[in-house]
Amino acid sequence: MASTRYTVSLDPVGDSRYIRKLELEPNTSAAIRAAIIAYYDRPTHQDLAGQLDQVLDALRGVKVLQAGAAASDPEHDQAEPARARANLDKMKARFRR
Repeated sequence: MASTRYTVSLDPVGDSRYIRKLELEPNTSAAIRAAIIAYYDRPTHQDLAGQLDQVLDALRGVKVLQAGAAASDPEHDQAEPARARANLDKMKARFRR
């Protein structure tokens, strides 16, 4: 496989923590490659804003009920909230111990 070489300079004072980490790496090239890939593959502000818009659009359709209030939708399954409530109570009990 052909390779391309780049030279990178690190400041011995400002970058000392990175230099120490790289000195401990068994494969420095792989570590630097992984860091570069992670940097360039991270989501952009625009990506995150689009995902947030999707979540907000989904939440706009959610009906909020007050505790103890009955659902106005006749098709609403009351068994699931009761099961969920029971499971939450079990979880809370484990954390109280």
